[in-house]
Amino acid sequence: MKEKTPLVSIIVPMFNTEEFIEESLESIIGQTYKNIEVILIDDCSSDRTYEIAIQYSLTNRNILLIKQETNKGVSSARNAGLRAAKGDYVFFLDSDDTLPLEAIEKMCNAAVEHNADIVTGLYERFDKSSSSISNIFNIYPELKTEGELNVYKVPAILYSVYTCGKLFKMSVVEQMNFTETLKYGEDQAFTIECLLKTKKIYNLSSIVYNYRFREGNTESSSQSVYKNPVENFEYLRKMFTLVQNLFAEYVSNPQTRIELLSVYLSRVLHWNIWTALSNGLLSMNMAVRFKILSVYLSWLTELDKNLHKSNEIDFYVINQKIGRIASVLDQKTQDLYSRHLMTP
Repeated sequence: MKEKTPLVSIIVPMFNTEEFIEESLESIIGQTYKNIEVILIDDCSSDRTYEIAIQYSLTNRNILLIKQETNKGVSSARNAGLRAAKGDYVFFLDSDDTLPLEAIEKMCNAAVEHNADIVTGLYERFDKSSSSISNIFNIYPELKTEGELNVYKVPAILYSVYTCGKLFKMSVVEQMNFTETLKYGEDQAFTIECLLKTKKIYNLSSIVYNYRFREGNTESSSQSVYKNPVENFEYLRKMFTLVQNLFAEYVSNPQTRIELLSVYLSRVLHWNIWTALSNGLLSMNMAVRFKILSVYLSWLTELDKNLHKSNEIDFYVINQKIGRIASVLDQKTQDLYSRHLMTP
């Protein structure tokens, strides 16, 4: 008897991406793997995104289009997609990104062959003029190696915090949801929980996701940190607390827990915290400069002392970076930073 071909649910939250949504949907429709259902969730777009999606749903029977009654954010849209999904596997795609044509086929084949709970791979970053593999894969080449892994065997997988670009077995995510109160870093807690709770992750050495870096007025929600650094730092603070609780739940050995959490903290410090902190410190608004440094220093006091020790080099690097721009800060912010340096 021929084995059933697994159904893959591709969940696409949409909000004001009329410029990109057609390219995104064409990359799904053109997939070499055909047993796919596409779930589009429009989060009350004010442009033509929804109208474009309607046309695609009329000509493609495997597209389900959902329109949210009010704008609730990407986490709510993804949760709506999860509730509607009927697949054996789930894949998340942002509506401005695209997929290599064989991405789903390669990932689904690997999931079945290796009985993997999650399949991941490389992702490429592109804009209007260029494309390149994300730098994380050059810093941690073990993430380019094909084969089975888990967080204990390859802790660097904790740097791969994006929900997009991963194929999840439905049994892993069907009882989960995204935290809707987080507007930045919202997918990290979801991804980390999946990485911690699963027994088998399979990594592909090929590119499975194309992440678009948007410029100017079309910046994505993940790029909003550049414009709202203080607000997004507070979201990061809440997100890190959620993730700490997940490590406490899934990693019973205290020493191992700190070791793994330290890897994740390093990622958050250099990719997320510093992005928010540096953009706040370089703001033309002096109140924003002082506020961002204040919330950062306050967050430091909340951290486990073991993390201060395990990530001592990371914090030193952040301090050095702050020091290099301290001379352009206003006096009030400089004084706050100086007091921090004198604190034992």
